[in-house]
Amino acid sequence: MLPFFTGERSTGWAATAQAQLLGVTAATTLADLWGGVFEGIAMSYLRVHEQLKEAGALPERVVASGRVTADHPTWLSVLADALGCEVVPLEMKRATLRGTVLIALDVVAPEVRRATPPFGQGHRSIDAHREYFRELRDRFEAAHRALVVK
Repeated sequence: MLPFFTGERSTGWAATAQAQLLGVTAATTLADLWGGVFEGIAMSYLRVHEQLKEAGALPERVVASGRVTADHPTWLSVLADALGCEVVPLEMKRATLRGTVLIALDVVAPEVRRATPPFGQGHRSIDAHREYFRELRDRFEAAHRALVVK
């Protein structure tokens, strides 16, 4: 699945991109569709993750927050498998606001010790899933080139 319900909002910034379901047959179940949505989103995150690496960042883990993270913890396992690194949920509301405050504190109070946020149980990638996600990435990229990149 290409999960561009509101256009592609990162990497390619293709505002007119649309969501695409690929490989759907009469045998496709609701669970397959749901899994495809999560895997498609994970592939989009992987594109950003790879661009961070190209820019010199070496992320060892990803901290995830938000309602989807809390409501669908299996999503974090999918993301960990796609990225090949640990994904840790941040179990607090208004995580974006916390990040904004930390940036402000770096300016107004750099000497003040920061509190450790409430992290949940981390999800690690599973080696046995590596080949599946490599093939998924190849299929995602081919579909992206065909349907989004013009």
